[in-house]
Order: sequence, then structure tokens, then C-alpha cells
Amino acid sequence: MKISIHSNQNAMNLEIITKEDLEQLKKEVVVEMTSLIQNIEIKRPKKWGKGKELQQLFGGLGTAKIHTLRKAGLLKFREIGGSFIYDLEYAAELLDSDADLNVKINNSQNPVKLNLIKKKK
Repeated sequence: MKISIHSNQNAMNLEIITKEDLEQLKKEVVVEMTSLIQNIEIKRPKKWGKGKELQQLFGGLGTAKIHTLRKAGLLKFREIGGSFIYDLEYAAELLDSDADLNVKINNSQNPVKLNLIKKKK
């Protein structure tokens, strides 16, 4: 609803907003927000990633240490075409746990022998 007020010097146009106008605006905003929310792609952390992503997750851990952790059976991984991909969710849980990641591999003979270093309490 528009109301025009005229005086000798100035002309002013006032627009009065009714409760019904506000209700209509509310409906339009809800429809627009719902549309925007539905179009947002929800970013989920990657389940699997390459060694570089695992290095970043572990704060710059070297490739040799990743190899050692993989050989020790502490990392979940898959080998695809000669490349390793790692379970990043599991690695994050491993970091949050109290697991001892100080692992050494003894390569004195062909079989890999694992010597796990126990945590000092």
C-alpha cells in the first residue's frame, strides 16, 4: 500500500508495510534459503587418500615412516596399480588414540621382523 503526501515544498512517498506483506516476505525468504541449502554440496572428509595427503594429516611425516607404519600393519591401505592409497579416517583415529607409533623394522634377513617400541609410562 502506498500513500503519497504532498506539501507545498516537498513531495514524499511513504510505503506502509502490513503484517501480510511481512508474512509474504518470510515465505519468500524461506523458499530461497531452502533452495540454497539444497544446492550446497556437503563436503565430507575423504575416506581414502594418497601418501601426500597422509603426510599432511600426520604433520609432514616422511615417506619412509609411512612405509614403516604400513609394513607394521598400523595403517589401513589398498594398493592399486602399484600406488598405495590410505584410509584417512582410520589414520586420524590412530592419531587421536594412545597408540604407539614408534615402530622400527629390522631388515637383517629377508623376512620383515617388527620390533614395536613400548611406551614408557
